Amino acid sequence: MHSFRWAAVTSLAAVSLLGVACSGGDEKTEATPAKASTATTATATAAASTTTATPAAATAVTKAAPALSTPGADGAVRAPISGGKLPTLVVKAGTTVTFVNEDAFAHTTTSDDGSTFDSQPLTPNGGTFKFTASKTGTFTYACTIHPDMKASITVQ
Repeated sequence: MHSFRWAAVTSLAAVSLLGVACSGGDEKTEATPAKASTATTATATAAASTTTATPAAATAVTKAAPALSTPGADGAVRAPISGGKLPTLVVKAGTTVTFVNEDAFAHTTTSDDGSTFDSQPLTPNGGTFKFTASKTGTFTYACTIHPDMKASITVQ
């Protein structure tokens, strides 16, 4: 009867140690039994070395299609420039995009090819530029005054 209890205690200790060893938390936790015998430690080590971890199931990440930018009552899409950022837009072909500089600094909206659209400097706090998106595709653009300001317009 005692050997049955000892086997149960040994198995419980092995499972406990295995659970601690396999925990994925950021905290470091060490299991220190009050009185661990050599037999318990050997059994726990053997159980840990023969157990294989199964990898987590792969999760497919589906990138959602970007939403169309919503046109206003006049049919134009308002594209505010604010906080030192240019807007990324998705519009239908034929849509007029109205860039509005809401920053306290001048900005431009210039397509990377330099010819699809170029606003020239927009006056701070309210300068506007209108562009009609007629050709489909994705067009990257930037502020020529602040080249780190970049965005894109996707025309569908």
